[in-house]
Amino acid sequence: MRCEWCQEDLDTSRDHVFPRLLGGKLEEGLWVPACNNCCDSISKAEDEVAHRSHISALRFAKGLRPRHPERTTSGLVEPRISLVKDPETHRYSVFSLRLGEEHPEILPALEIDFQREIFHIHGAGHESVSRLVKAICVFFDKPPGETGEIGEIKVWKLEELYPEIGEDPAFNPRIYLSARGDLQICARDSSEADKVARILTALASREEFRSHSPESWGKWSIPGGTPHQVSFRFDAVLFNRVILKITVGLVGAHLRRSGHPS
Repeated sequence: MRCEWCQEDLDTSRDHVFPRLLGGKLEEGLWVPACNNCCDSISKAEDEVAHRSHISALRFAKGLRPRHPERTTSGLVEPRISLVKDPETHRYSVFSLRLGEEHPEILPALEIDFQREIFHIHGAGHESVSRLVKAICVFFDKPPGETGEIGEIKVWKLEELYPEIGEDPAFNPRIYLSARGDLQICARDSSEADKVARILTALASREEFRSHSPESWGKWSIPGGTPHQVSFRFDAVLFNRVILKITVGLVGAHLRRSGHPS
């Protein structure tokens, strides 16, 4: 059968008109024939829409379930940064969203208070903050490569994402463990991020930091109804490909049901 997308006569399978990641089903009239190459290509675009665009927040709000609940990354909403301010402590947390879960999860973070020269570690529980400390130590224990670098850590700058939060003195820059297990830094600007990196280098070499009792770290939760701020960035070309797929797929499905040859 001819592939709906490339129009080549190849072995095809049923492809959802509405992507499964958006809740689509293989109901009558809602699929088109597609070859393996086209399915693989389109799946990359669907992944961008389902995990990293504003549509992913809608999927969370609608209560859709993860496609593969047994996979740790299935159902993740992956914006650039997600921040929430506790209405009682006035401290900020980074959180993650996952389909099928009613509440956001606080991600483990190490905040650095430059004014008082102290740091705070908090997360959803002792296990999560222990993973953060371990990840920090493993990262800074790595030997330098040929360029003299030990690795890269993604930095999110509030001056570009949330200038109003950057102006809030209650915000402390931090390093946190993303839902995928990557170390990331959130700071006001590049200069503040550099300070965080230098302090982390010193902390990771201290035995008291490595062996600190998890019970002394804070377990955080955010009361219901608290405003959450989420910043998205996604590939517009991939996003438009999914919209185009749905439009063309509906036309193709209509023609097929009307008896026109594919």
